[in-house]
Amino acid sequence: MDPAAQVRSVGVAAFLLAAATLAVSQLPEVWAVRTDARGGIPGSVYAGYPYTYADEAATYLGWIRQAGEGRFFLTDRLTPEEHPRNYVNILWSAMAAVCALTGLSNVAVYSASRVLLGAVVLWMLWILAGRMFERPGARLACYTTLVVAGGWEGAGAFLERNAGGPHVSSPGWWTPQISTFFSLMLYPHILASFVCLLGAVLLMVRAWDGSPERGSLGFGIATGLVAAVLTFFHPMDGVTLLALVWSAPLAIGLVEGRIPWSEWRLSVWATAVWLPALLYNLYIFRTNPVMRAWDLQNLMISPEPWNLMVSYGVSGVLSAVALLRLRHLSRPQRIMAAWLIGVLVLIYLPLRFQRRMEGGIQFPLAVLATSTLVWIGDRVSRGTAARGGWAALGLTLLLLPLQAATPYYLLDIEMKHVRSGKFPSWLTEEKVAAFAYLERTSPSNAIVLASYDMGNLVPSRTGRRCFLGHYALTVDAKAKSKDVERFFAAPDTEDAWRRDFLQRWRITHLLYTPHERRLGSFEPSTRPWLRRVFHRGERPERACEVYEVLSAGTPGT
Repeated sequence: MDPAAQVRSVGVAAFLLAAATLAVSQLPEVWAVRTDARGGIPGSVYAGYPYTYADEAATYLGWIRQAGEGRFFLTDRLTPEEHPRNYVNILWSAMAAVCALTGLSNVAVYSASRVLLGAVVLWMLWILAGRMFERPGARLACYTTLVVAGGWEGAGAFLERNAGGPHVSSPGWWTPQISTFFSLMLYPHILASFVCLLGAVLLMVRAWDGSPERGSLGFGIATGLVAAVLTFFHPMDGVTLLALVWSAPLAIGLVEGRIPWSEWRLSVWATAVWLPALLYNLYIFRTNPVMRAWDLQNLMISPEPWNLMVSYGVSGVLSAVALLRLRHLSRPQRIMAAWLIGVLVLIYLPLRFQRRMEGGIQFPLAVLATSTLVWIGDRVSRGTAARGGWAALGLTLLLLPLQAATPYYLLDIEMKHVRSGKFPSWLTEEKVAAFAYLERTSPSNAIVLASYDMGNLVPSRTGRRCFLGHYALTVDAKAKSKDVERFFAAPDTEDAWRRDFLQRWRITHLLYTPHERRLGSFEPSTRPWLRRVFHRGERPERACEVYEVLSAGTPGT
């Protein structure tokens, strides 16, 4: 086969792999939407997101809804405290603008964004593979690993199910930021973050590949602009990106035996352009009490080293070999090595969001792993350079069952949950009706008391504030959770405390569903200071009620 034909063939193969991966990753969503349209789960409605991190997805839809009200500067509706309206998230604002222009619902745009951004990520990964490897076989090998790689968890799950082996878990099971496939299933904002990370890396590779004088003012400014955009919707990855901008020249200079002044010139320009975005976000998270609480509660501590080894899988082992061969890597590949090492350093610094800075680490892992396979392939083939690339592709395909096992089991978990027809991916019609009533009748400044599960849905479903919602976005969430439990579980002798509690937090409405009934024996219909204004469903396991909090002891109805 002539070289041009080889290039075309691997391009077609990459396209088919990308299309298949994107389609398979959306199977839970497609199944749920199709089933919902056909009434396949009687009495229930699809909430608009898969099971894993459903509470997170609900909060994102709440931000989109608020931005759709014409608010560029946002407040946190998942907590009752008053606070400045100065939080900015350009991604949610962009999605709200799309909703306004198209007339589509927030859920529809949120889901469609995952597909569109996923397609962009897969296209950019193909470009990245081409920047790292010129040989067609090696490029396709790298792309395959970039798209479908997973850790050792999948192999562990196979042994657990078929041979009674021990359960193997790691961040790969619960951190979509470090898995391309997992992110395709769940989160558009992580995919948008990947777009920015990959765009900045490609700019850097273009600037620094070849002569050191190629690093230019334009590349520095462009990289800084990308980092600034990223900081206004996913700031942790902005830290990762700027760490890479400064550490990559070190890797280049170390190998070439010089001080990388020309490369650092790009770093200076990138940092100068990015700095205002960083300072504004620091200002918000230091001065806004609610954003400050969000930062303090959103702990993502460093994973144990063993867990990291598990989550990186085959790529981790092969990347370790590549790092030992740093001097033999190309300059673009050394940039990937700096990315990997920089992240490993960042996640063990004394910061509260260490693990979140792992986002995208699967990309340098894939590149470095492929470089090791190419090195092995060159020695095994003992032929032309092209044969070494094809040998690397063969080795990649040989390892594919191990690499793809984790994405397979993650998909299997998601499909089982969505097919169960249960909360949180599915809401009963009674719950939907209760939220609709609150949205339709409650004042804009209403504050709703409910359990964690129901309260977390209040902003996205009604546009109102809740007393207790997301574990990090509710100020002092642990104390508020205890108050909610006390409200629904305490004996009748605690009614004085209940009334004082409602008044102190300016709570206007109480949501009473099966979730609240499970917390205790409190019966709101017997309290004269609560008035039932909505009721739907007769069976306790489905009945939902809305109560209005009265300032005086007017008997309830």
